[in-house]
Amino acid sequence: EAIRRLRKLVVEDAPKGSKLLYQSVDQEEQMTVRVRMRLRLAQWILDENHRNLSQQVVSDIATIIDECSQFNQDHKAYHEIAMLHMTCAEYYNKLTTQEAYDEVTDHLKGAIGSFFDAISLSKDKNSSLVLQDILRLITLWFTYGNREKVINAINCGFNIISIDTWLYVIPQLVARIHIKESGAKRLLINLLVQLTKAHPQALVYPLTRS
Repeated sequence: EAIRRLRKLVVEDAPKGSKLLYQSVDQEEQMTVRVRMRLRLAQWILDENHRNLSQQVVSDIATIIDECSQFNQDHKAYHEIAMLHMTCAEYYNKLTTQEAYDEVTDHLKGAIGSFFDAISLSKDKNSSLVLQDILRLITLWFTYGNREKVINAINCGFNIISIDTWLYVIPQLVARIHIKESGAKRLLINLLVQLTKAHPQALVYPLTRS
C-alpha cells in the first residue's frame, strides 16, 4: 500500500502536474524533495523484491534512475543512484545474453559516473561514505577493466575529483600494479605517476612493499 501511494505521488509529480505540490517550496528544496521521493520509492521496491528480483523490478529501478537524472542532486543522492545501478548490473550479470552483457556495461558506467559525482560533491572528503565509494570504484575498475566503456568512465571521472582523493587508497592501488588487463593497467600507471608528482613521499613505502 505504501509503495502504491508513493508511486502515485511520483506520477503526479510529472512536470505538468507538480506546481501545486511545491507552491511554498523554493527551487533547490523542490529538486531535493523530488529526487528523494523517487529514491525512496526505488529502495522500497528493492526491499520488497530483494529475494526475487525480476526484469520488471529492475526496469522500474532503471526508470527511476532516468527520472532522477532530470534534477540537480547532492552527494548522497548520487551515492544512492550509484548503488541502484550496481543492483541492476548484478541482476543482468547473472544472465548470459548479449543484451544482458550490454545492460551490465551501461549500468556499470552509470554507477561509476554517479560515484565520482558523489565524491566530487561531498564536503567531507574524509568521511567513511567517500572512502567506501572510492573503494567501490577501485573494485569496478579492476573487475571490469576489460570493458572499454568502464575504462572510459573511470578515465572521465579522474577529471572531476582531486588527485588528493586517491591518497587514502594508495595501498589498494599499488596492490593492483601487476594487473594484466592493458586498459586498466594504463590508467593505474598514469594515476600513480600523477600521485608521485603531487605527493612523492606518499608512494615510497607502498611501492617498496609491492
